[in-house]
Amino acid sequence: MAERAALNVGESVTSRSARLTREAAIGFAQEFDPQPMHINDAAAQDGFFGKLVASGWHALRRSKCWSSGRFGPPVKTAQKY
Repeated sequence: MAERAALNVGESVTSRSARLTREAAIGFAQEFDPQPMHINDAAAQDGFFGKLVASGWHALRRSKCWSSGRFGPPVKTAQKY
């Protein structure tokens, strides 16, 4: 397991970038979050965003994988907000 950087309130971390493809987003949604705005272009067009959007659960899963070290260790930054 990758060592995690300790964070204090107001600090941030930067991770490596990762591309989420349309196919991956739809595949995830079909299995775990089959809402029309995630899997159906026509239904999504009439929704809040006006187009297909990835599931928030998918983003959360990817974030969890990152935080566990699956995508490499985070880089601690000194910037405070």
